[in-house]
Amino acid sequence: MIKDMGIKNIMQSGKNDLTINGKKVSGAAMLKEENIIYGGYSLLYDIDLDAMILALKPSRKKIESKGIKSINQRVDKLKNHLNEQFKKLTIFEFKDEIIKRLMNVEKIADVERYVLSNEQWLEIDKLVDQKYKNWEWVYGLSPCYQYNREARLEIGTMNISLIIDNGKIKSCKISGDFFATKDLTIFEKSLEGTKMIKQDLKIKLQELDISSYFLKKIDNGQLLELILS
Repeated sequence: MIKDMGIKNIMQSGKNDLTINGKKVSGAAMLKEENIIYGGYSLLYDIDLDAMILALKPSRKKIESKGIKSINQRVDKLKNHLNEQFKKLTIFEFKDEIIKRLMNVEKIADVERYVLSNEQWLEIDKLVDQKYKNWEWVYGLSPCYQYNREARLEIGTMNISLIIDNGKIKSCKISGDFFATKDLTIFEKSLEGTKMIKQDLKIKLQELDISSYFLKKIDNGQLLELILS
């Protein structure tokens, strides 16, 4: 279908990607539930790479494992590879062009569409509010991961290692060339169970009076940014 629009050298890569010259232009996801298969595909027609990087924040290890330095080297726009007549389409015009080709019609108006009723939209909004529009659904089901951050603060160089499980701090270890006035294990343990949300972490750091753990005064905001960086 997109080959007819001028795309060349497109290949399947891995189990769910389409690539052009080694760069990803499409991804797929699939779920089988009982006897129903749900599937979805993306087509990167004309994307803002900078905005995508900020939204996705891809794992640096995943990027490095592919032998590339940044996500810009990993993805591409379909728009760059289409015939001239399709390069100036808006994203909505491109969508209509794809639908026409899928449905084998000349005009988009010939495609029969299912229109949701007001009652159905109300049911959808109700489901979103009750099940999906909350922290537990969006972040709480995240798989366990760990990361390490280091920065030069006013008290010295601080290294913080965190294990995050279900969106909460499971384990924390702090080290560096600073002078501590209290057992940091108490501070580390106190962070356990805190959600990885800026406001929650800010409140927790205020409760713990972090400056009392170090010889020099430490800024809560600097530590907060280090944890979330």
